[in-house]
Amino acid sequence: MLIISEFKEEFKEDMVRVLNNRETAKWLLSPPFPYSEKDADDFLRGYKNDKNSLNRNFAIVKDGKFIGGIGLKLKSVDYAEVGFYIDELQRNKGYCSEALIKILEYGFEKLNLPAIKAEVFEGNSASERVLSKCGFRYEKESEQAVRLGVTYNTKLFKIEKAEFNRQED
Repeated sequence: MLIISEFKEEFKEDMVRVLNNRETAKWLLSPPFPYSEKDADDFLRGYKNDKNSLNRNFAIVKDGKFIGGIGLKLKSVDYAEVGFYIDELQRNKGYCSEALIKILEYGFEKLNLPAIKAEVFEGNSASERVLSKCGFRYEKESEQAVRLGVTYNTKLFKIEKAEFNRQED
């Protein structure tokens, strides 16, 4: 069973393994690469999901084992941005879509957000498929970003609360 969980110390070894994979890291804007135990310790020490935080980060857990992460960054009262990653060994099994649906429910129902956006690097077709499957629509090409020495164009996707509710009917 897949759950969305608070991050825990027991996930540290798998966090390092998953985020230290170049195929995963190349699509993520913020985690350092290579990703070390110290990076995981720093993240876990500073980690909190409280009402005063602009970030909500969750572990994606399958059968008690950490397989990825997903989170929302509150950008304004109008929207948050979502981001996610999954262990390379767990891809193409529907876990990102399942986790994203859970985060959309959380964002729209618990945080009462009117919209959620996602920005992906051009070429990240797997994430684009997940977003499309969950009801996001392409908005526009966005800014350029540099990751691991490569400059990417980014694409912006969006889903509004009303669209998500219609999707569930």
